Amino acid sequence: MKQLIFFFLLFSISACHNNGDGNNLYNVSHEGALKNMMHKGDLSAKKDLKDLANLPHVYALGAIENLKGEVFVFDGKPMMTSVKNGQVEVDNSFDKKAALAVWAQVENWVEIPIPNEVKNFEQFEDFIKKTGKEKDMDMDSPFPFLLEGKAKAIDWHIIDWKDGDTEHSHEK
Repeated sequence: MKQLIFFFLLFSISACHNNGDGNNLYNVSHEGALKNMMHKGDLSAKKDLKDLANLPHVYALGAIENLKGEVFVFDGKPMMTSVKNGQVEVDNSFDKKAALAVWAQVENWVEIPIPNEVKNFEQFEDFIKKTGKEKDMDMDSPFPFLLEGKAKAIDWHIIDWKDGDTEHSHEK
């Protein structure tokens, strides 16, 4: 069985390094804004993903322009997913543009086990905040974290916005 590593599995968490004085050795970047997509209907490209192709140890998530797929980059390896003729299509290139993207470069992760007491999303959020503070992360800025484990099942979300649909909402 192939082991899959995703950003949202609750087995162990890895946090990125900082240099011990509160100065983080990473930078979280983003292009596009969900509020502009939802309130202004702006689904246009904001980031050419080719810009990420040569960045070492880059991790990224996002939505492909016009909401026609998902952006996923794990340690520099792209996996862009979309739907074609009702089937999932995977493109392992950076030949896409994103309407919304967030990325960071992290060379070294520090493994931190998640306690067995963490059973739900709220407890997990609290654990992330507590751990971030303990590791001197800047809690006023975004910081990357990685969850690693084996999945029993995967429910892979791929957005495939209907052409011409101008009503943008969280429900859709």
